[in-house]
Amino acid sequence: MKKLRIGMIGCGQIMPATASGILESRHCEMKGFFDIENAALEAAGVEYGLPTQNDLFKFLDDDGIDAVYIAVPHALHAAIAVEAMRAGKHVMIEKPMTTTPGDARFIVDEAGKTGMVAGVAMSRRLTGGVQKARELIGKGAIGDIASTRINAIGYKDEKYWSNGVGGRARRSTWRAFQGMAGGGILIMNAIHNLDAMYYMTGLKPSGVTALGGTYTAAAAVEDMIGVLISYENSRAYGVCEAMSSAFGAAHTDNTDVIYGTRGTIRFVGNMLSIYTTVEGLGIPTGVFTEIPVAENKDRSLLMDDFAMAIRDGGKPLIPAEDGALIVGTICAAYRSLLSGKPESVI
Repeated sequence: MKKLRIGMIGCGQIMPATASGILESRHCEMKGFFDIENAALEAAGVEYGLPTQNDLFKFLDDDGIDAVYIAVPHALHAAIAVEAMRAGKHVMIEKPMTTTPGDARFIVDEAGKTGMVAGVAMSRRLTGGVQKARELIGKGAIGDIASTRINAIGYKDEKYWSNGVGGRARRSTWRAFQGMAGGGILIMNAIHNLDAMYYMTGLKPSGVTALGGTYTAAAAVEDMIGVLISYENSRAYGVCEAMSSAFGAAHTDNTDVIYGTRGTIRFVGNMLSIYTTVEGLGIPTGVFTEIPVAENKDRSLLMDDFAMAIRDGGKPLIPAEDGALIVGTICAAYRSLLSGKPESVI
């Protein structure tokens, strides 16, 4: 199989992890970088020994690039993705896919019109624990799902809002403002949990009620939020609590739980355990049992899946339609914060 040639749009904090994922993949290769900040662009070009370009349209016109990975401030994702697809490039978009449901639907529609493949980098789906939990749920190991719980609890110090995680990113204030970031902890971090929960359970959010706001962060986005979620065609309900101002917590401490009518699946970080009352699964019943999971390189798997979808003319594991659903869920929560009422996912 001919390798998919990837151009990287954005040389910010997530770029090294993304570049490693591409370089470690079997079916992709890096072909160059775009950024409007010359210092970051030149540093990337030197580190990886690849061409650079600071003109987006010239970058998208490069016949040596088949697809682009978009990792820029969130509000720019949609415009760049649409331009890329119109230029004949497939797109992998860093989460969140967009900051509004309308922009998300526009990307979905544009992919259909152009025939380009559009995927979203919510790569937690590809971790061993999430894959195993989905398998167990599919086998009926916890019965019918009754409730889902997401706890994305963390602490971001003052430097985060100008210099990213650990203060290691180049200085920029976009993370602190709704107009550029789309929101705070929910859209920046808990988005991974929300998408993984949808993937594991198949439960599609239909409505939300949210409480929270900005409590201690030096930012114009929420740092604490609680969301009650209703699911389409299901009696199950979900609760998502996300914080970035929880003193004493790490950057993000994830503890997610899926309660069923015959058992419980629990994540603590990357550790997966199950309590089941179902016989015949090869798992002890009546006690919590830790389940061994594969240590997947989720970003390289993400890119290989993307390349295979392009080759086969299909959808990637995380298609734009799913990215739009999760953006719609998060934006409904933000509308609920303002209205003080339940809001539908659109």
